[in-house]
Amino acid sequence: MKSFLQIVTIGLTLINTTISIAQDDAVTKDGKVVILDKDGTWHEKFVEQKTNTTCDNYIIDSSDKVTGKSNRELKDLIWVSKDGKKGLKIFLFEAYSEYDPSDKKIAFSIEVIGAGPCIEKTNRIDVLFRDGTRLSTENDGEFNCDAHFSLLFPKTISIGGSQIAKQKQKERLEMFRTKEIETMRVWTSKSFVEQDFSNEKSKILMLSVDCLMN
Repeated sequence: MKSFLQIVTIGLTLINTTISIAQDDAVTKDGKVVILDKDGTWHEKFVEQKTNTTCDNYIIDSSDKVTGKSNRELKDLIWVSKDGKKGLKIFLFEAYSEYDPSDKKIAFSIEVIGAGPCIEKTNRIDVLFRDGTRLSTENDGEFNCDAHFSLLFPKTISIGGSQIAKQKQKERLEMFRTKEIETMRVWTSKSFVEQDFSNEKSKILMLSVDCLMN
């Protein structure tokens, strides 16, 4: 009898061990990593994407053969969309004044797809960062019906013009350089497009701004 009880105890121990192992990680047929809970349910495991911080992965140097001027820009545009149709195409590049090469700016060119093509000078962009801070500012470009929203931020604070306004814009650029975006909403004359950023794309945008500034 004692031997029988020992066998039963050992068997139950093995079963509990198997259940404990099963409660760790599992991989579904479509490749998702999930965690099996004790109550028989499961939830998807968050796997942090490792992002290569080398600027060569995000920024390229180009030159204008006519003027001989060099330019730095995003290697690939950042396409943020839930369904592949409505969304935001974001492109970054370094810009400067033709009259003052030292007056460099970081330019955001955002193509707004799915809310009408016309964008007014007074249309706005609203940004929610992952740390809870927010940014709201008007279009820096001119009226157009090409669905293009523009943001211009000074890379350096040059002499002349409103120093207070330039400093405020520099601080806003610093937000894009140091904070990950959670949600971006861009208005057109008709409506707006709002998109949530994945962890990967928010990091790519943040690192790209940092690379352009440096």
